This record gives sequence, structure tokens and C-alpha cells, in this order.
Amino acid sequence: MIDALLVVVVKVMLDFTSIISILSIFLVFFLRYFLKDRADAMFNERENSMDKNEDLNSNEMNKCNEINEYREHELKSAIPFFGKVLVLALMVLAAFLAVNGILSQVLVNTDGENDNVELGNTKKAEQRDPAPSNHNAYESAEPAESKRPSKFKVVRSKKFSNGSQEIIHFHYAEADKSKLVVASAFELTKDQRVDYLHKDAERALVQMIAVANAEGVLLVPLSGFRTYEKQSELFDKAVQRHGSEFAAAYLSAPPGYSEHHTGFAVDIGDKKAMEFNLKYEFENTEAYKWLISNADRFSFELSFPKENSQGVSFEPWHWRFIGTKEAFEVFQAAKSL
Repeated sequence: MIDALLVVVVKVMLDFTSIISILSIFLVFFLRYFLKDRADAMFNERENSMDKNEDLNSNEMNKCNEINEYREHELKSAIPFFGKVLVLALMVLAAFLAVNGILSQVLVNTDGENDNVELGNTKKAEQRDPAPSNHNAYESAEPAESKRPSKFKVVRSKKFSNGSQEIIHFHYAEADKSKLVVASAFELTKDQRVDYLHKDAERALVQMIAVANAEGVLLVPLSGFRTYEKQSELFDKAVQRHGSEFAAAYLSAPPGYSEHHTGFAVDIGDKKAMEFNLKYEFENTEAYKWLISNADRFSFELSFPKENSQGVSFEPWHWRFIGTKEAFEVFQAAKSL
């Protein structure tokens, strides 16, 4: 706790220092030209008065000479002084950037070490207390609350068994809300619906939709980020509709195990064939065929193809973004199964 507080204090001080440095640079140039303009104005005003009155006495001539000397003196003294201020400001700014870079690297390394320790402890715990295998039942307990949900680390999986058939869902932490942005807002039946995605996935999705649109294919995002609570509602309805948790898990992930929690997964439909959206028939649409041929150009991949290793139902509409290190690591366990 104390270390974290010190880090915050140091970063605030560094940010304040950078602001002062930048303001100093602007102040140097402002004063440099302000003094020059001020001296020029005084000198020009006196010269104009000289042109209007040819019978200047010696006192007035002396004043003109004094003003001219003042201008030259101010300029000569101001340039070295403010030059030093400028150099000092640049040195402070360079020091800030160096210290900030070192501090960021230390924080990254510390987080990586903590993640490795946490993952190692989780594996040891699973080896000491293996999950019981029950027919038609969960094979693991509910996931513990994530201490750092923004890290998106896969910590365990949940299995559903029915004879020789097995379904596996991986645990995903909820996305850091500060990294979510609005991905789509559209009319769905009578309700106005707004969906969110991780900013990296949203940026790639917008580019993909624009390129597809230019080629005559109208992609439409249907569902993005989901909370545990929303997924719980969907899974409970699936259990009621299909009669068992195993049947529900084949079609829908239990809460805490949906890729939608990460903000990197999105359900995509075809605006020209809305009646096939979120259905197996989506496989026959222009949108799906275009995605199969082009989605990888934008770092999207189909999460659950036919006969996937997780044993989950084929979902032609469900795509996940893997275009950044963070996103790739989120789905690494599922991809390596």
C-alpha cells in the first residue's frame, strides 16, 4: 500500500514538473518577443515625434538616445538570461521523460512478477485440491473475485460433462471500465441498445466495418461487453429453456466464463439479412463469407468454429480481437487447447 502511494506521489510530481517545463518554454519565447516589441514601440514613437518637430532641444535628443540604448541593453541582457531559462526547462523536461520511462518499466516488471506468482500459486492450489468430477455437474467451484480485473488473466476453467462429451469454458475477468468505449448504438426491437468494447477492439472493428462497407458488405455489431450479472441472466434463461446446465453450456457460457466479459469479443451480424443474425444460418450470409476471408486482416478470429476443441456450439457470429499483446494473452489458454 505504501509503495503504491509513493509511486502515485512520484508520478504526480513528475507530471507537475513536465507542465512547469512546458510553460517555461512558452514563457521564454513570449517574453523574448514582448520585450523586443516594447522597446521598438518606444523607439518608433520617439522617432515619429522627432519627424514632426525639427526644433528638438538637446534634452529631447538625449531622451531618444537613452531609449535607443535601453532597447539595445534590454535585448542583449534578455537573450542570455532567457536562453539559460530555456536550456534549464529543456533539461528538466528531459529528466522527467527519463525518470518516467524508468518508473514505467519498473512498474511493468513488478506487475509481471506479481502475475507469475499469482498464476503459480493458482496452479499449486489446483494440484493440491483437484476439482471433483461429477456427471452432469460443474467440475470446479465458482471463480474467486479478481484482485486486478484489468489484467484479464485466465486463472481456471469450468467443465461440463455428459458421458463422453465434455464442454470447457475458460474464466475471464471483467474488463477495466476505463478502457471501454461505445462500439454501437442501434435500434433492436423496441429497446434502444448501446454496446461497449475495449478501445483497441473497437478501433479495429470500425476499420473493418468501413472496409467491408466499401466492398458492399454491411457488417453490424450486435453484442459487445457483458457484465457477470448480464451473463448470469442469459445463462439462467438458457438452463430453463434447454432443461440442464450441460445443454445450456453448449450454447452459452456461464457467468464469469464468457469472452464478452473481456471487451475483446463481439457478435457481428449482416444488415442485409437481419433475420439470420445470431443464428446458424448466418453462415450463409455475405457478411460471414466476407469475415472468413478478411477478418484476420483486422486481427479478428472466429472464437467457436465447427468442431472446436472446447466442445462449444458453432457460433458463426462470435468473433474475438487478438491484435494486441493484452488481447492475445487473454485468449491464449483457449487458443492453445
